Amino acid sequence: TEVDGVMPGHKLTKIVELKNTGTNPAYIRIKVEKAIALLEMSGTIPDLDLIKLDYNTSDWTDGGDGFYYYNRALEAGDLTEPLFTTVSFDISMGNIYQKSKATISVKAYAVQVANQDVTNPWDAKGWPEG
Repeated sequence: TEVDGVMPGHKLTKIVELKNTGTNPAYIRIKVEKAIALLEMSGTIPDLDLIKLDYNTSDWTDGGDGFYYYNRALEAGDLTEPLFTTVSFDISMGNIYQKSKATISVKAYAVQVANQDVTNPWDAKGWPEG
């Protein structure tokens, strides 16, 4: 979804959730990457921390490996709780960010629950590379 005219201090709705469209239970992990393309490349490196995501840490765990793991197996046909629901742009974003383009990339991965002898989804074997 593209949104124009976002200003510092704005908060946008972006619901990131996943549905298991398969026929078997699966463990889920999601990789989120933020990027900012500045209109004028002045040698300044954009501060990605100025884009805030309201991560749901009750249902998802930061694996410390670049992925967020859903805390339980997702049954066939079920929907996860959202990983996050809003994107906020810090009020301190200066003029360097005018007319820039912010991107939030979300990639989801799944691995079957069957034949996994693990307590935590992040310990599951067979994750696709990401």
